[in-house]
Amino acid sequence: MIGGSSFIGVYAVDELLARGHEVIATGRNQNFKAHYERLGVPYVMVDMVEPGTLSALDGWKIDAAVSLAARMPANIEKDSESEDIADYIQTNVVGTINLLNWLRGHGVNRLVDIVSRFDCRLYPAEAIITEETRPMFSYTDDHAAYVVSNNEKAEMLRYYNERYGMKNIWLRIPSIYGVGPHGSFAKDGVVIKSGLQIFMERAAIGEEITVFGDPDTPKDVLYVKDMARAIADALESSDGQGLYNVSYDENFSILELAEATARAFAGECGESEVSSDPSRPNNGSFPRMDNTKIKEELGFRPLYGDPYVLMEDYRRELERGEHARLFS
Repeated sequence: MIGGSSFIGVYAVDELLARGHEVIATGRNQNFKAHYERLGVPYVMVDMVEPGTLSALDGWKIDAAVSLAARMPANIEKDSESEDIADYIQTNVVGTINLLNWLRGHGVNRLVDIVSRFDCRLYPAEAIITEETRPMFSYTDDHAAYVVSNNEKAEMLRYYNERYGMKNIWLRIPSIYGVGPHGSFAKDGVVIKSGLQIFMERAAIGEEITVFGDPDTPKDVLYVKDMARAIADALESSDGQGLYNVSYDENFSILELAEATARAFAGECGESEVSSDPSRPNNGSFPRMDNTKIKEELGFRPLYGDPYVLMEDYRRELERGEHARLFS
């Protein structure tokens, strides 16, 4: 698990262990070492951008790999005018090539990686995005460098499939919800609190939750535990390769997310009232990604496609505290 100290990586390791797999986790954050020691998982310091560090894996018999190590705009606080495309290419593309070369040299035939649905950001809300949909995205927003590097990374994964007979899989993912480090995120380099975090904070004290814009605005989100299931399904597939959308059968509306959060996080003050304010814009919608291919070819069966089920489990995970401590 390259990127074992990442948000998704921690849950993916849990899922793989639950399925009986042996896992090696890598990262650059020593804070995760004790966590993985408690799970009986070796934790190795690796940086894909520095290919020499991959030699730390030389003594292990590895059957397949997952890479969740990536440079992402949501994690980067910076001047919006600063140009960092080279950093995205170095981490997301060159780093992936370094890893693919190490894997191929050690007889490992599959890397499971992730890319973002921002490559189809400009399609209208009513569009259905399949694995064959032509990318259409903005070159001017804060995700542009990330999308360009993701698209090139996907080309490299395909290249190694075609040229060397590997069976690499890249999963196109929506926004991932779950207990982790993303109560706030960087937008155009400026850190802001997420809408979901605001919903949860208001619900916990019984304050009114206001949904901006059209309350039926669809949002494509996925719970992190279902993301972990998709990764495990990809690793276990014998024939799967290429691009797969990871999504639910239907997108949630902002209103559904707000109401589910109000119910799940209601405290002593009672359940928050949910209202809408169409006069104030929201962040817009995303088209739905069709999940037929991943269900048919990889056997993906999500468990949290109901927003009420999702938010109830989110609350339980917060109360359990394990992942909250890791990312605090």
